[in-house]
Amino acid sequence: MNKDFISNSSPSNAALPKSSTMSDEGGMNRRTMVRSGAYSYRPPSPPRIHIPVRKAEDIFLWPSYNLVDSSKLTLEEYNIITGNRLQKSTDRSVRWRYEMRRESQLILDYLFLGPTSTIRDHDFLKREAITMLVVVRDSRAPMNLASVNTASETFNISYCYVDVDTNHLVPAFNQIVNVINSHLLTAHNNTGGATQGKVLVTCTTGNMLSPPLVAAYVMFMFGQEMLDAINFVSVQRFCANFDDEAKGALLTWQELNKASVAVARRRRLERENEENGHAPALASAEGTPNTKRGLDDMMDGVEGDLGSNGDHDRGGYAPFLDVDQ
Repeated sequence: MNKDFISNSSPSNAALPKSSTMSDEGGMNRRTMVRSGAYSYRPPSPPRIHIPVRKAEDIFLWPSYNLVDSSKLTLEEYNIITGNRLQKSTDRSVRWRYEMRRESQLILDYLFLGPTSTIRDHDFLKREAITMLVVVRDSRAPMNLASVNTASETFNISYCYVDVDTNHLVPAFNQIVNVINSHLLTAHNNTGGATQGKVLVTCTTGNMLSPPLVAAYVMFMFGQEMLDAINFVSVQRFCANFDDEAKGALLTWQELNKASVAVARRRRLERENEENGHAPALASAEGTPNTKRGLDDMMDGVEGDLGSNGDHDRGGYAPFLDVDQ
């Protein structure tokens, strides 16, 4: 039986090939081995998500109820919130000035995005008829702001704090959708449709915590994918920052939305068939066959893989090389 003697190395010199010696119990037939590649001493990082630079042109969002999870919003509620109005971006990237980061920008015709300092601008709140303040804050340091209480008492404005964990943003995405939509529906119902609510979403700088939540709201309400929603927000508030954690969370949110929309569409189709006295649908809402597999289909071919150690996928890669050969 051979004994392996492998030298230790620190992360600082992990990229250098380290040698080791192998010998039998009698000390004969000593061979020198070197690493085939660098060692890594940390968990693998997720791949970076690149956001391509978009041309300086307007972006349009068309309201479409077919792109929304119907189990969370009825058609009537969706029409009240969006008004079936076309949303058009205003490209501020070319004419952006540094001072504009201290202001709030209109993202949707009923939603502003900016820093919390704009809450103290009472002329702005009055001019834009803001009806709700949403303050996004780090869950590790939740602080109530006196400016929020003052604005709420002065203009009878509703407000809500959304605490976010930067490592787990998806729950905050659900919360921001519910908070904004509930307020808009309440404002409509309380005034008999005479008043449309307007929401100001803020964080300390208006650049880090709140932009991903606004992008998530755009994705949910208008069926947009991550790249399109980020571009829609970024061209209007050019200083908005989306780090890798935010982009990864938005990508997860995108797939969750697609799945929930597909499930809701399938259930709606089955319900309509039952109401019309038709047999249960064997095809999905997209018109494709039912692709559910049975247990036998799923286990087909698995028996042959149970004894495999997966080495056939390595492509002939060996972690060490014998330099004496």
